[in-house]
Amino acid sequence: GRYFMLLIFSVIYLETGLMKLIYEPSWLTDGEVLAYHLVHPFHGNTVVGAWMSGQPWLMAPQAWLTMFFELSFPLFVLFRKTNPYILALGCGFHLVLLALMDVGSFGYMSLAAYPVLLHPDIAHSWWRRIEDLRVPGLNRVVSL
Repeated sequence: GRYFMLLIFSVIYLETGLMKLIYEPSWLTDGEVLAYHLVHPFHGNTVVGAWMSGQPWLMAPQAWLTMFFELSFPLFVLFRKTNPYILALGCGFHLVLLALMDVGSFGYMSLAAYPVLLHPDIAHSWWRRIEDLRVPGLNRVVSL
């Protein structure tokens, strides 16, 4: 299941990154196209997104970061050392996307699926750390 999800997410991000690169090259220049998307009637028009679209100094870096994330995700998610970092970047990407645009449940679905994409060794290590933090006896059933 994890490999199937890795394939699905890699294809989604790579395809959207390549489509932006081919059909909307201003994602790599001034980010003007991002400003347009933030006020688009079908998926833009949030208050924060509308304000941000008028800030050209924010548009270019956000557009570059979006392109970097989408085009590098398929590679970085596969390697143990880079896996948690690209997923953390993806969480930030989707939280910002949820704040700035109305893209339906895509952002929530992506965030919910990210734990499946975490490298198993890292997931087990984090789980062990969480278990070590548990208060002894907290989950114990007390019988009288």
